[in-house]
Amino acid sequence: MVMKALLSLLVVAAATLPTFAAQPVATKPSRPSETTTVQTGIASWYGVGFIGGKTANGETYRSGDRTAAHKSLPFNTWVRVTEKRSGRSTVVRINNRGPFVKGRVIDLSQVAAKDIGLTSRGITPVIVEVLPSAPGAIEKKVVSLDRKTIFENPLFH
Repeated sequence: MVMKALLSLLVVAAATLPTFAAQPVATKPSRPSETTTVQTGIASWYGVGFIGGKTANGETYRSGDRTAAHKSLPFNTWVRVTEKRSGRSTVVRINNRGPFVKGRVIDLSQVAAKDIGLTSRGITPVIVEVLPSAPGAIEKKVVSLDRKTIFENPLFH
């Protein structure tokens, strides 16, 4: 008798399982508000030996571009990196993976490292915040030079 009841319960449960699985789940798209603090940790920077090398997204690394490596943020995510001691900050675009050293959360290009006073120390504690959009939400001016198109952003000049 108990076995028959258990078997009936199992059949009913199995029959309704696909019904639950087929129900759509309502989700809100995840968008950061103004800024969302992502991480605190140690920042480092790329040395001159990396200039001209390929980044994880296929770009050529240039020390004068405000770019960075992060282990998990999507490529082309814009983040503000603030040095915790001085409060100096810079805005960079994620275009590479790393750093793969314990405790480090972001690897900055040389110019971004200079922005926050990192080049003389090598590593420093930082706060990394995801920005809701590119800082180029400030007007970008398009300049054509020798069949190349360059986007100038006054924030970076």
